[in-house]
Amino acid sequence: MLERVSRLADREDAAQTVLERLLRNPRPVSEGYLVSAIRNASIDLWRAHSSRARHEHEYAVAAQTHDTASPYDAYHERELADAVEFALGSLCELDQEIFERSYAQGQSAVEIARDLGLNHSTVSKRLAKIKSFCWDTVYDQLDED
Repeated sequence: MLERVSRLADREDAAQTVLERLLRNPRPVSEGYLVSAIRNASIDLWRAHSSRARHEHEYAVAAQTHDTASPYDAYHERELADAVEFALGSLCELDQEIFERSYAQGQSAVEIARDLGLNHSTVSKRLAKIKSFCWDTVYDQLDED
C-alpha cells in the first residue's frame, strides 16, 4: 500500500501517524481511506521539512544581510514584516484606506469619516475589526511557520 502513496522518505512515518490516529479513535475504514490518509500525512511531513529548510535558509540570509543585534532578531523581524504585509494586503480597499489614514497618517476616526463620507461609528467599528483581523492574521501566519 505504501508504494502506491508516494516516494517520500517519510512515508513510513506517515503510515505510523495515521495508524496511531486510528488506534486513538477506532472505526471501520476502507483501504482507499488509508491510502488517502497516508498520502495526506506524507504531504504534511514533506511540507514540514520544506518549511524547516526554508527557515534555515532565510535565517542564514538574515545573518549575512542585517545589522541588527543578531541574525535571529533579523530573521524574526523579516518574518513579522512579511506577516503584517500579508495581513494588510488581505484587507479590502476601503479598510486599507481607513487603516492607512488612522495608523500611518494619524487621522482620527472623525476626520476619516468626514473625508470618506462615512459615519463616525462605522469608521470606529471598522478600525476595531481591522485591528482584530490583522492581529489574528499575523498570529496565524507566524504560527504556520
